[in-house]
Amino acid sequence: MRSIIGLATKRFEATGRDFIARTLALARQLRPRAAWGYYAFPYCFNMNGQRQEDCSPEVQRENDRIQWMFDGSDIIYPSVYLREKLSPGERVKLIRGRVREAVRVAKRAKTGQDRPRVLTYIRYVYTDSIKYLTEVSGAGSEISELARREFAKLHAICSRGCWGGG
Repeated sequence: MRSIIGLATKRFEATGRDFIARTLALARQLRPRAAWGYYAFPYCFNMNGQRQEDCSPEVQRENDRIQWMFDGSDIIYPSVYLREKLSPGERVKLIRGRVREAVRVAKRAKTGQDRPRVLTYIRYVYTDSIKYLTEVSGAGSEISELARREFAKLHAICSRGCWGGG
């Protein structure tokens, strides 16, 4: 039974990988001047349960297993959708942890090609209440605070290949 499950897993993952690679290739063929990648990757799941800022080592290993997808992407699109139930400080940690993981996989991209840039996805409403980010006290300020405190660090990291830097 294990060998059947193992074989099925290998075939499924190989087919999925082929589908993703062919989709990127077709997208580039149809829109060669566009930048391509997959939304919501890399996964992180930070600020859930134990409320850890960084992505867990297990999730980082899973992202490492799909490094081939990041290698084939022009842009990495992590999701930083915010929840109202998180405190402003926790929202900053969510954003920082997910961007840090996206930068990590971008920096690991194969040499000999441009490294993928990082472009975050964020909604203008909270995912758990559908209130606009500006409707809750301090809601918009955590992004400004993150930018103020972290921009210099992120810029230093990304100037070597993320967000279109050198």
